[in-house]
Amino acid sequence: MNVVKYYADYIQLLNEGLIKSYESDISFGEIIRSLRLLKFNVNGEFEENRISLIIKDFNDIPKNKIDDLFDHINITLVNKFGWFPSTVEITNINSNSILKKYNEDELKLKQDTISIINIEYDKGFDEIEKITPNKLYHLSIQEYENKILKNGLFPKSKSKLSSHLDRVYLCKSPDDCDNLVPQMKLYYSEEKDDNLYTLGNKRWNKNTKWIIFETKSNNIKLYKDPRYKDGYYTLDNIDPKMISIYSKEI
Repeated sequence: MNVVKYYADYIQLLNEGLIKSYESDISFGEIIRSLRLLKFNVNGEFEENRISLIIKDFNDIPKNKIDDLFDHINITLVNKFGWFPSTVEITNINSNSILKKYNEDELKLKQDTISIINIEYDKGFDEIEKITPNKLYHLSIQEYENKILKNGLFPKSKSKLSSHLDRVYLCKSPDDCDNLVPQMKLYYSEEKDDNLYTLGNKRWNKNTKWIIFETKSNNIKLYKDPRYKDGYYTLDNIDPKMISIYSKEI
């Protein structure tokens, strides 16, 4: 069985009926049982549409077992039971925690500095929004301003780059996007530190000033995000003709 790592592949296999979502209690019980048999220190919890998988002593896992660990999790939760990683809370060896988008490669790269990871898994699709607003808003940084105005907004897997989270997130109002600015600033601050000090990329110089785009939502399928009540996400491309600048940081 091939390991599904990218959301676009997961969605395609769901649509083709090759992956079927199972109940959270069955899926959670199986992954916890199997990982404990393999001598991993794991715990977690589950709800109807969410599974939380906590892996402790992450930095103590032998390097030659890390790939096997993630392959086993992906084959069990993604391929077999139809769940997909959404976010991860990372606790480092100094007991500092941060919530981030799930990125398996980053977890492997920083393994020596991480003591606990808490991966959140979502089940299939979220509920579709039946009443589509006329306008929605998207928060980004000015580094991507020209690219978005030229090419539009689209899930990363539909471009040449692949990501575990292939979604375009949209706010209900400009104020809702404003409320996300501090969180976004923290994300890019950490990205900068990673590039400068961990990867040695001294040329990293993104323009991280915020920008809010306004977009018409015609013919876009919107999904309600249970983690974010003030917005939606879509798996569709948004044409650049539908997008304009609402406001930007000076």
